[in-house]
Amino acid sequence: MNEQGERKFSGLGWLGVVPREWAILSVSSQFEVLLGKMLNQERTRGDHLRPYLRNINVQWDQINTDDLLEMDFPPHERSRYEVQAGDLLICEGGQPGRSAIWDGRIEEIYYQKALHRARSRGRSSVRWLFYCLRAATALDVFAVEGNTTTIGHLTGEQLRAHRFPFPDRNVQDRLVGELDAAAVAARHAQVAIKKQFELLTERRQALITAAVTGKIDVATAGEVDV
Repeated sequence: MNEQGERKFSGLGWLGVVPREWAILSVSSQFEVLLGKMLNQERTRGDHLRPYLRNINVQWDQINTDDLLEMDFPPHERSRYEVQAGDLLICEGGQPGRSAIWDGRIEEIYYQKALHRARSRGRSSVRWLFYCLRAATALDVFAVEGNTTTIGHLTGEQLRAHRFPFPDRNVQDRLVGELDAAAVAARHAQVAIKKQFELLTERRQALITAAVTGKIDVATAGEVDV
């Protein structure tokens, strides 16, 4: 992707220049960002047990729901901690910034304190924020900006204050479409390479077995008749 037009310095050392018309805005100006519910032993019991998502469930661009746990979420807390389809879940620790969009596969689900929930205020796409976070994480932006402890954390305050480029929504959607298409192509290439590697490994093992069992003569196997 190569956006045409004049450039300006973004004000962000890790990002450099961006198209002149792109706004550099805080995450909080575009998204409501809230941390999940704190887990303790008492909250694993109660009359309102519901499944919730943990840090470990959220991987890059995918959410694993095979090992969900339950916590007590009384009715008055549900709107605060419920995850809706289209919400972006962002890891606070582990790999700060790792994120994925919830697809709504479970009708009622909540989230733990180890995760931030980002919900669009209307102007910007959560998918665009996902790609911004992925780029920043790949460049160690969060570590450079102060998370130098053994186990780094991306606090709510840091995340809300963090600035990214936010072009107009139509530009975001177009670029997200291109990035998604590139990601699909990359996954297909990875699958093809994996299959080829497996075939080569099988062939190598078959040759080793044939040599060990005497089915081929390794001394002459490489000779070519002239």
